[in-house]
Amino acid sequence: MKTPPRWGSSVKIPWILYAARLNLNAVRFWMSQEEWEKNPEAYEKMLFDFTDSCEEKGIGIMPIFWNGNFIEDYTEAGEEEWKKKRSYAEAIIRLLKPKKGLLMWDVFNEPFCNTYLGSASPEDYPRKKEKLTKDLRKHCELIRELDPDTPITVGHELSSHMDSTSDLVDVLSFHDYMPTRSRMEPLIRLPFSYRKQKAASRS
Repeated sequence: MKTPPRWGSSVKIPWILYAARLNLNAVRFWMSQEEWEKNPEAYEKMLFDFTDSCEEKGIGIMPIFWNGNFIEDYTEAGEEEWKKKRSYAEAIIRLLKPKKGLLMWDVFNEPFCNTYLGSASPEDYPRKKEKLTKDLRKHCELIRELDPDTPITVGHELSSHMDSTSDLVDVLSFHDYMPTRSRMEPLIRLPFSYRKQKAASRS
């Protein structure tokens, strides 16, 4: 279950109750650096209350730090922007790491599913993807630095995108919405090849 970043208590409670009735065991939810920067105290209270409600119902949490779906253009972040990212990530980790139900950090949702790459010509696509990959990996390294204990993942859109971060994450995840089991099974097997590659590189 995904949740919007501006949930207030009047909205979140019915959803959590509904999730509990369905025996859902985890919630993966977006967070927003922009909303946090507007009012850190209020945003953190909203997150704390929401995750408290999840904990009361036995629902694990999988918070997403950043979302790639809305990238229309890309400029490499400078030093000041990375300082802001670090401050945001530090605050979220400080707030949510003590939660018993924290399953893992999702560093980025679908980093390659956006207008920036979707509208790229075949000639420009590799160059643009390389830029986003470099940026994505820096985000993974930041979260790992700030919290070396909690597992991390990246929620890729396609299984073929996982190789961009497979050596940096603990959990491989992707969102290939295939309509049939026969089309899905080859994609499910793909992560195992990445794990074998990772194990081989360490030996």
